Amino acid sequence: MVIGDTWCCLLQIQNGIELPNFIYLYNALTTEARQTPKERQPPKLKRRNYKANRNLFSHDAKVISFHRSGDSAPSLSKLHKQTHHLTYFREKFDDVCQIGEGSFGEVFRARYKETGRYYAVKRSKERFRSDCDRRLKLEEVRKHELIPKHENCVQFIGAWEEDDYLYIQLELCRTSLEKYTEVNHEITQDMLWNILLDVLLAVKHLHDHNLIHLDIKLENILVALNGRYKLGDFGLVIDVSKEDLEDAVEGDPKYLAPELMTGHFTKAADIFSVGITMLELASDLDLPSRGPLWHELRNGIFPDDHTKHICPEIFELIRAMMTPDYVERPTVDILLSHPRLRKMMLKRRRSQYVSQVVSHVQSLCSSWCAVLKSLMEIVLLPLGYFHSGTHINYNTSSYITHGCVLRGAECGEWEASCTDDENWEKSTMNQSCSSTTNFTPSPGVSPIEGEKQALFNTSVPNILITNSTPSNSLPSTPRKRCSESLHESITPMKTRM
Repeated sequence: MVIGDTWCCLLQIQNGIELPNFIYLYNALTTEARQTPKERQPPKLKRRNYKANRNLFSHDAKVISFHRSGDSAPSLSKLHKQTHHLTYFREKFDDVCQIGEGSFGEVFRARYKETGRYYAVKRSKERFRSDCDRRLKLEEVRKHELIPKHENCVQFIGAWEEDDYLYIQLELCRTSLEKYTEVNHEITQDMLWNILLDVLLAVKHLHDHNLIHLDIKLENILVALNGRYKLGDFGLVIDVSKEDLEDAVEGDPKYLAPELMTGHFTKAADIFSVGITMLELASDLDLPSRGPLWHELRNGIFPDDHTKHICPEIFELIRAMMTPDYVERPTVDILLSHPRLRKMMLKRRRSQYVSQVVSHVQSLCSSWCAVLKSLMEIVLLPLGYFHSGTHINYNTSSYITHGCVLRGAECGEWEASCTDDENWEKSTMNQSCSSTTNFTPSPGVSPIEGEKQALFNTSVPNILITNSTPSNSLPSTPRKRCSESLHESITPMKTRM
């Protein structure tokens, strides 16, 4: 009914009929439509399933590096087989254990199979959603490669992508200061000075290369295996000499410098973050991310109930680093010139020098011991040959007994268990052996044939052949054997060439 009235109204408008009748019918149509119950709900928007786009970019493991030279770029492990059903991460590492998780990734502790050393491996939580998302995630690798190696910066090992996931291999540390302060709320003064010195040395290393960290906080200060404190997570690092600062991103608002809110990205922002981090450690203050206290801290107003027990020397440094005007803040070189920090650096240099000298002396001692051992072997080698030669001459003398030719060692054992009559028999045999050894073969006869003639010569007297243990009584007349039976019962002597 309403639709028919609408068409009639449209025809009337087309024919020049008045407009109020059309408005009346339109209002009646819309009112009736609103009063009708909703029989079907509109479809809800579903979140895009990125797993459907699996292997959008890479299925096999590929190295991620922004170095231009191929020699400096990392290479994949030799253990990896692209045809293997395991991923490169599972094939390259074992003893994998998750030690952390954030909004963008997961961190695992894993043992490298080739060397047996443990590393921290960070994997992106989600796959690459697009080419733009992939470029943004790979930007973290590029910023890690900007950082030169330093003892107070977490070392970057390498990165790769596989199945649209990004993997970053880093130096493994014990824990972060954030986790440490959750359990230990009382930080000693010596620990505060050591943390301040290590963090300032890391910041100096970055600032000397025109780099700004922009995300210094307790979570990114790690405790190394050797006890040193290292600065990590360089995902927001920018190069003030090359990059466009309009694309720079500020870090955690709890540690944010006030000038970053107005777009002034300078090295002084890192100094403010170090100062407020030290304030949190020294006072055990829960830093706010917004509110009145947030503004008071950035205006140089500190709560007395939290700062009254702080060491005055440390608190003066904190106050200087948190100066509201970034132009008036001290640089990292000025902070490291503090007498207490200079004394600590001098003490560290001395200890490092002593450890280097000790290791050098140990290496020299080990090398000299190896040289001395070689010299002793060279000197004693002829004596060893002479000593072994006497035994050889003694062992080469052969004796005939029990129908066999015995060596000297065997004859010596047998001689110790013989009686006087048996020794007389052996002396008789020794004379026979000496007569055989002094035999000179006739000309034209080979040495082997001559040896046989001497051994099987029937004219050799008093060769006693015994079939068992020697008897106490001497035989009246020695028996004679033919050469064939004698050859079967006697082992020929070694041919002398």
